[in-house]
Amino acid sequence: MLDSQRKGLRASVSGEDLRLILRAIEAYSHNADYREVIVRLQNQAAALGVSPKRAIVTAH
Repeated sequence: MLDSQRKGLRASVSGEDLRLILRAIEAYSHNADYREVIVRLQNQAAALGVSPKRAIVTAH
């Protein structure tokens, strides 16, 4: 697969899936590596209009 093809491929999850993923990894927000992922997922969730049922973790 070409790099240009790879860049075009993105995982697709529903808003509810994204909400569940965020809730699941919330416990790891103390870890900087997870915080970065959480922030990226939160940005995607916000773009989809998904509101997490728990508090949103912000980057430190």
